Amino acid sequence: MGQCRTRRELHAGERRCREFELLKSTLEENRSRMDAILGAVRAVLWERNWGEGGASSRLVFMSPNIKSMTGYPAERWLENQRFWLEIMHPDDRERVEKRVPGIIAAGGGKHQYRWLTADARELRIETHFSVLRGPDGRPRGLRGISLDVTAQRQAEDDLRRHEEKLRQSQKLESLGRLAGGIAHDFNNILTAIHSSAHFLSEELAPGDARRQDVDDIRAAAERAAAITRQLLAFSRRQPVAPKMLSVNGLLGAMELLLRRLIREDITFEFRLDPGLRPVRVDPTQMEQVIFNLAANARDAMPKGGTVHISTKNLALSQAEAHGNYSIPPGSYAVLSISDTGHGMDEPTLRYLFEPFFTTKEPGRGTGLGLSMVYGIIKQAEGFITVDSAPGRGTEFSIYLPHAAGRLDETSASKKALPRERGSETILFAEDNPQVRDATSRILRAHGYRVLEASRGDEALEAAAHHAGPIHLLLSDVIMPGFHGPELFERLSKLRPETKVLFVSGYPETPEGRHRDLRSRFPFLSKPYVADELLAKVADILRA
Repeated sequence: MGQCRTRRELHAGERRCREFELLKSTLEENRSRMDAILGAVRAVLWERNWGEGGASSRLVFMSPNIKSMTGYPAERWLENQRFWLEIMHPDDRERVEKRVPGIIAAGGGKHQYRWLTADARELRIETHFSVLRGPDGRPRGLRGISLDVTAQRQAEDDLRRHEEKLRQSQKLESLGRLAGGIAHDFNNILTAIHSSAHFLSEELAPGDARRQDVDDIRAAAERAAAITRQLLAFSRRQPVAPKMLSVNGLLGAMELLLRRLIREDITFEFRLDPGLRPVRVDPTQMEQVIFNLAANARDAMPKGGTVHISTKNLALSQAEAHGNYSIPPGSYAVLSISDTGHGMDEPTLRYLFEPFFTTKEPGRGTGLGLSMVYGIIKQAEGFITVDSAPGRGTEFSIYLPHAAGRLDETSASKKALPRERGSETILFAEDNPQVRDATSRILRAHGYRVLEASRGDEALEAAAHHAGPIHLLLSDVIMPGFHGPELFERLSKLRPETKVLFVSGYPETPEGRHRDLRSRFPFLSKPYVADELLAKVADILRA
């Protein structure tokens, strides 16, 4: 009997051993599965117990995969109870320590902060935890999970940047439609003002005191035209004439003008890379950009300082471009203009390139200068960045893609326009009566015979009834009857020898129907002054 009992006990022991081994295997399998899951989601589990009376707490468990996440083994965390704070980003430490008691009082919650890893990487951590309670219901510790959300937050940041760029693009498009809509009428008005000022100036004697009034009218018209150009530049609808040029050469041609722009209490420093490669950009627009940034630097230093202008070549790799979201990898010529002025805070930087945003006093700025700069650089397929902080100045950096080809000659100052007299016959088609009258007077005053028409069909009829030659068709692009290009096409069949000069106050014609007009034919943008008109007409007729 005793032998049977012993045998039964042996069987029961073996069964318990098998059950224990099975339980052990299951626990190890579950632990391995949990470690794999935590590793896959970049998370660690931890538990912290409180001492007697809750006066202190101690980390009693940290999942081993903390090492693969941060580079520090779990033992390091268990030995140093403040290690989680010691590797926290200094800017987050005080905020997190202040929040923890409130979250504990609420029974749990979450907070976000950054950990600095053993290899100096920055992890963005989101920790969720709950309060553990004993049988008596009193808090006895904390249990939590800390998630590495770096990739997720980076994706969210990228999405926000995408959305911001989309909003900026939508604003740009809206402003472009507005600018294009007002440009035509506004430029017609300015052309008439310029022409009237020209006639007044011609009639006044050199010493006449009224000449100052005429000069004031011209200056006001120029300022109004400049505002229109800034709007069009920001909306990227300003007509451009890109050329192969060296930014160093452009700066060299502008140096004297820049020094006149800057006050005597401001020092200029140039650091130009002699091996700077050429870019393709409109030189006149690039002059606008440089003058505007230099003027802003001057205004930022009311008590004097230094303006640094530098250039360099930069090959931006894929990895480097990833760190600067706005600039793709590529080869660039970089122009930097910096000052030692008062700098700008974060809210100002956020709206810096918004149209009509300005920090200057009323009457000292339109808020279009940097908007214009932004539009010109984007139109040139370049990029612009700004680095600034209160008290440490501002640096604008412009990245223009390198281009291949021969350099074109550029000049920072306009050459004097010739005012030749002519005798040829010009057919002038313009639907705006003020512009038509003023332009016809200018042409007749300089010897030309002018046939006027207010519509495309009228111009064709006038040509049919004119017995002599018609040397030039001067035509507005958009007119009633039919447009300028169609008028020229029909006229060419009747008079193939007739040359053409198109004028327009639109930045581009509707729906882009004649977008290549400027590249195929001579073109003059409104508002134009008498000397520009006469020089252009003379060039075409003498060619």
